[in-house]
Amino acid sequence: MTIYRPGLLMICLGLGSLALAPIAAKAHMNGMYETQAAAEKRAAELKCKGTFKMDDMYMPCSSERALHEALQKSR
Repeated sequence: MTIYRPGLLMICLGLGSLALAPIAAKAHMNGMYETQAAAEKRAAELKCKGTFKMDDMYMPCSSERALHEALQKSR
């Protein structure tokens, strides 16, 4: 007989996403550039246009949504 414990499942799922958080943050940081020119160069490689600013860093493509779409296409 299997006993279903929804609270335990939620904790396990939560811990799993915490374990992946540093990986996602590192990947996001790899897409950030100190200069707009560097972000524009990466945008050209991804075949998107423009850059956008996040805090004091630049990211390729016109928006975060456009960046994610370009990254999906580049796979």
